[in-house]
Amino acid sequence: MRSGRARQWDMTASAIETKILLTFEETKCSFCTFPLKVGKGIVVQDCLHPFCKPCLVTWIENAQTVSIKCPVDCGAMLLESEVKALVKPQVFEKLEKLSYDKIVSDAPNAFKCQTVNCNGLCFFGDGSKVFLCPQCNGSNCIPCKAIHNGFSCEDYQTEKKKCYDSNIPNPEEYLRNLVEKQKQTNGFEQLVASGWIPAVLQRPDGGQDKTKFYDNLIDSMAQQRIFVTSKEFDCTICYCDVPVGGGVILQDCFHLFCKDCLISHIEHNDDPQVRCPHPSCTSILSPREISALLPANVLEKVNKRSWSLAEAVIGSKFHCLTIDCSGFCELEGNVNAFQCPLCLKTNCIGCNAIHENLSCADFKNRIVQNVNDQLSNKAVDNLIAKGMAMRCTRCSAAVQKDVGCDWIVCPMCKTELCWATKGPRWGPKVSKLSLKINYRQFRSN
Repeated sequence: MRSGRARQWDMTASAIETKILLTFEETKCSFCTFPLKVGKGIVVQDCLHPFCKPCLVTWIENAQTVSIKCPVDCGAMLLESEVKALVKPQVFEKLEKLSYDKIVSDAPNAFKCQTVNCNGLCFFGDGSKVFLCPQCNGSNCIPCKAIHNGFSCEDYQTEKKKCYDSNIPNPEEYLRNLVEKQKQTNGFEQLVASGWIPAVLQRPDGGQDKTKFYDNLIDSMAQQRIFVTSKEFDCTICYCDVPVGGGVILQDCFHLFCKDCLISHIEHNDDPQVRCPHPSCTSILSPREISALLPANVLEKVNKRSWSLAEAVIGSKFHCLTIDCSGFCELEGNVNAFQCPLCLKTNCIGCNAIHENLSCADFKNRIVQNVNDQLSNKAVDNLIAKGMAMRCTRCSAAVQKDVGCDWIVCPMCKTELCWATKGPRWGPKVSKLSLKINYRQFRSN
């Protein structure tokens, strides 16, 4: 049987996991004085006052904020985790909204993000003009109390006045749509103004085929590596004034960014493909744009990382067999060969090897021959280890002696060898003169 202290520890550990602390001894509710058994009451963690659950839940539900004091008014506060664990989710959301509204109404320097259904909030100081919401990444103009990317403050206020003077229904939604449209067309307007689009392509007239117009436009864009801004603008990442030529217009979506921000975005990208930095945009930067922006050494690192990330998410793949190459392909159907786009080597998937200029049959025969050669070499090495053969000191051919004296001749290079010493017949340091003398003595005997 477990001791009382052990049971007390179990309840405390369980309470920590569930964000609330249960009573670990018999006591009374500090509010209604109802008796509480062990583990049946709740202890406020900041002051250790015990309460029954109905009293504490009722106290929380009648509050007007998530910052709730202890019911006995001791100065302690309930933790947000305690409040969230005790009430239903919809009650907690209501308390959060009440707290949020109270903060906004009480603080003169509070600014709520203007993105629909976003609860981003900031407290600005004197002279603050822009608030980048940490929740939705929306760029809020504090003086205008709006998000108007692509419009200057003066132009936005002019459009706003026109909107209200014209009695347009739901003017706020109209202005939001107008801003979104401006964000998408601003880059295109700069491209037209810069003169890179031929005059005949600037706008389709009433009688022009729109399909042909856009086909011609795409062909013209495909010939350009990168588009540089032709007017001043505000970068939506760093909020700096970008001079003429200091920004880049993305070809897929026409969003504008300064070069430094775009380069940093590419370098720190964690996905196989680089997306447009705009929060609501799903366009992908083209390889030619990336290569035009990055130095060669940085581009190599980015490409290797992109290849590694892409390979990690593909199920059936084949990695290039060239040493230190990061190229790969996705296996589809009965593909037998893969030319690596990085090192340009042709990999044979069936043989799991690179055997250019050899058929698969010849490559397999060569493997068999190499294996046989290795086995033959191993057999020779075993004979040498047992003293039944030796290597020629000049050409390393294997030599054996059947019968007779220890003087043998290499069948390959005709070098005279000594079987007893496994070396040259006349020793390693013999001179030409001594060779002649020894030979004469040998002949005379």
